[in-house]
Amino acid sequence: MNRIKIRLKVLGNYAPNIKGIHKYPCSGYYIKGLSKPVILDFGIGILPRLFKELKLNNESIYNTIFIISHNHIDHSFDMIPLSMILLKRNFVNDVKNLFNKKGKKSNKKVKVYLPKRSLMYVYVKVLKNIFDIYIINEKTLLKLDGYTFSFCQAEHRGESYATKIEKENESFVYTSDIAYASRKIRAFCKNSRCTLIDSGHPNKDSAKTLPGYHGKTQEIVEDLIDSGVQRILASHLKASLKDEDYIKVFPKDYYISLAKINEEYNVL
Repeated sequence: MNRIKIRLKVLGNYAPNIKGIHKYPCSGYYIKGLSKPVILDFGIGILPRLFKELKLNNESIYNTIFIISHNHIDHSFDMIPLSMILLKRNFVNDVKNLFNKKGKKSNKKVKVYLPKRSLMYVYVKVLKNIFDIYIINEKTLLKLDGYTFSFCQAEHRGESYATKIEKENESFVYTSDIAYASRKIRAFCKNSRCTLIDSGHPNKDSAKTLPGYHGKTQEIVEDLIDSGVQRILASHLKASLKDEDYIKVFPKDYYISLAKINEEYNVL
C-alpha cells in the first residue's frame, strides 16, 4: 500500500509586522493528506485564508485540528475571531432548534491542542462549549491515520513547543519559534525528512536580537544540518527584509529554501 503523501500549505509565514496582515499574515500552516486538516499555529491574518482553504478542499472547521505552539499573538491570535464565529453558529443553530421544537443545543466543538501556561489556554478553556481542549507537553501524543504527533519544548520566551509528525522512522518537524536550536530540539529533528524553522535574524548583529526570542538563521540552519535534517524550509520572516537577506546565509550545497505563502510542499 502506498504511503499517504503529507503536504504543507503555507497560509502565513511572517513575524509580527506593521505592513499589514492581509499581505503579510503571521504563522499558519495547513497539513494536508490526512483524514482531518491539521493547522500548525493560527496567527494574525490566518482565519480568512483558512476558511478559503477549507472551502476549496470541501472540509469542515469542525473536522479540523488546531495545534498552537505557544501564546504569542503571531501564532495564536486568530483563535479569538474564530471563537466569535463558532459562538454565533451555535447561537443560530440553538434558535433554529428552539423554533423547530427540537430542544437540542449545539454540541459541535473544534479540537485544539495548546500549552497550559498561556493566556490563550485560559481563553479557550472559558469557551469549552465550542473548543475540545488538549494540553500540550512533552508526553502528549496525537495519533491520526497511522501518524504520530509528538512535542518538544523549545527555547523561546514562554512555554513553546515544536511539533513532529512521524511514521515508520520518517518525520516532519515544525520548530515554531526558537531562540536557538537546543540540544533537545536537535535530537527531536534528527534525520527528519523536512524541518520547518523559525528563520530568526539573518544578520550577525546580536544587538538586533531580543534575548530568548529568535536566533540567527545561519546558526539554526548549521545546527540542524549537523542533526541530519534532509531538507529545511525557512519561515517566520521579517516583512522589513528582502528574501535575499535570508538566502545569502543559506549553505549553497544544501536543500534549503524559504517557505512561500500559498505554496504547497511535500514534507513527508
